[in-house]
Amino acid sequence: MYVGLDISKNSTVGVWKDEKGNKIAGEVFSTDKQGLQKLAEKLKGCEVALEASTSGVFVYDYLCTKGLSIKVANPNAIKLISHSDKKTDKSDAEKLADLLRTNLLPTCYMPDKEIREIRDLIRHRRTLVNTRTVLKNKVRAILAREGLKLPYKDVLGERSLQWLYKVEIGAVQKDAINKFLHLALTIDDEIQDYDRKLASERQQNKNARLIDTIPGIGEYSAMHIMSAIGDIKRFPSDEELASYAGLVPRIYQSGNTQYTRGLKPGEKSLKWILIECAHTAVKTSKRFRKYYRKKMKKKNKQKAIIAVARKMIEIIYCMLTRCEEYHE
Repeated sequence: MYVGLDISKNSTVGVWKDEKGNKIAGEVFSTDKQGLQKLAEKLKGCEVALEASTSGVFVYDYLCTKGLSIKVANPNAIKLISHSDKKTDKSDAEKLADLLRTNLLPTCYMPDKEIREIRDLIRHRRTLVNTRTVLKNKVRAILAREGLKLPYKDVLGERSLQWLYKVEIGAVQKDAINKFLHLALTIDDEIQDYDRKLASERQQNKNARLIDTIPGIGEYSAMHIMSAIGDIKRFPSDEELASYAGLVPRIYQSGNTQYTRGLKPGEKSLKWILIECAHTAVKTSKRFRKYYRKKMKKKNKQKAIIAVARKMIEIIYCMLTRCEEYHE
């Protein structure tokens, strides 16, 4: 029996089909533990598919604890395979069941719970960093409206805080600056708490410690890269990993004409952190600096940095598959 599950925040629609594609049953369950318990009982002995989504993670974890084997489908690939003008929860569940039945289901990687928790730590930390940046910019904007400019680079630096607490401006603006600074400093403490948690996780993760040995990559970046990659064995080559990171050019070919334009879409956060690390690596590593200058002879600065980022991910692939530290 083949089952497709369409999951939303409040309900889960299940459609059962046999090997010939005949619909056997269809039912709606609440997306909570009580509803999923009933669903799990009816899924015993069935092959099950669901789409990757925020609500789907909870359902996936719960059903796995019940000993069920669940296949997670790539929603973007499904849109390309089976485009339809009809869009309902029931039709989506039927679509999943049919793709599973015909062995055409485009699956995607679902990391284990430990990796997903590390990804969550990184994601929550990034949210706080972005919020802190907004608050810092608010302070600078208030000063600009008063015709003033902070003489120091870091708004939350010791000298900046002393200057800001003493600056003479209107009472309303002064009160706003004090409140924004208070919030930013509180968030800064929370970010440091996340850093300590990630540092502790890094000590227990061999792959993160290996990645950390590469020049330009620090503790946080190593954890970010490690969690974004997940299981290195799912990539058959360094080129596949580079493509996953969005660091491989798009190739267009027609007849005898072939050209490249831009980069393939990839894992955005992995691409971003690798490019950030590449900027640091060309300043701290002779090897990467030499490679960067070589690429600069044929490319502009941006393309040369992307080339360094790709070189770094290729090296990471070799390190993780061989379990070796970086050697300059």
